[in-house]
Amino acid sequence: MIDLTRNFLVDGNRVISFVVPGNPVAKARPRIMKDGRKYTPSKSKNYENAVAIYAKQVMASDPKMLGPVSMTVRLCMKMPESWSKKRKDEALSGKIAATKKPDCSNVIKGIEDAMNGVVYRDDSQIIEQIIIKRYSAAPQAIITVAEVSASPAP
Repeated sequence: MIDLTRNFLVDGNRVISFVVPGNPVAKARPRIMKDGRKYTPSKSKNYENAVAIYAKQVMASDPKMLGPVSMTVRLCMKMPESWSKKRKDEALSGKIAATKKPDCSNVIKGIEDAMNGVVYRDDSQIIEQIIIKRYSAAPQAIITVAEVSASPAP
């Protein structure tokens, strides 16, 4: 596997990029126990923890991004095992769109939350976002966050 973990500057703005291996997971809604307590389902929590671990590795000892940021996420989704080779080839070539669950927005919410306090203070700093969801032979999420040359709101 090619190491896509990077931390660099572009026009004086910090950019980080990293890969979270495995099929991207949607953030599930909190569940309520019989006694009224809420909890996040383990599959969602485990995926958020994995994103946070990879984000911490790429951030190393660098400080969090404090101003506005842009985020690009490429969701590389696993194809169903039941698909024929022909259908898988069509999916890999882009002829079949990755329109099945999980929804992009639900996956992104978990990724954004996982990077709170690690890459940036809060996901409210995200002012631009590009999300690409495709089928892939190597399921993973490729995440890039870049500082934006603009002042935060007062």
